[in-house]
Amino acid sequence: MRFRISEIMIKKTLICIIFTFIISCQKEFNKKEWLINVGGEYSHRDKMLKSLIKNTELKGKTFEEIMNLLGNPNDYCNYDKYELGYRIKKIDDLNSSKIKSLVLTLEKPKEEVDLSTKVIEVKIIYW
Repeated sequence: MRFRISEIMIKKTLICIIFTFIISCQKEFNKKEWLINVGGEYSHRDKMLKSLIKNTELKGKTFEEIMNLLGNPNDYCNYDKYELGYRIKKIDDLNSSKIKSLVLTLEKPKEEVDLSTKVIEVKIIYW
């Protein structure tokens, strides 16, 4: 019986540790922190991405609302003419590097965008 109680306590402790780790890896969206760029890296964005997507309906927002919320897209990203790209994180593998990005597809090409142009698709890409 003693062994069984000890085993249950270990399992509960491990579950608490895992839950705490998962919670600490996420962060509520904060525009001020979203915009912080140090050496071309946005160290807070990946931790806030889940909160941003879960709590903010990006699809259907206007260009003006997106600019007020997320700021200017990254101009060094090479996206489709209908897409705005926000660099999230650089991921280094053994053999290569990838960029994780939040991509918002607009209903008009960037050259024709006005403040009322809407986002029609939201996706996360790795390139």
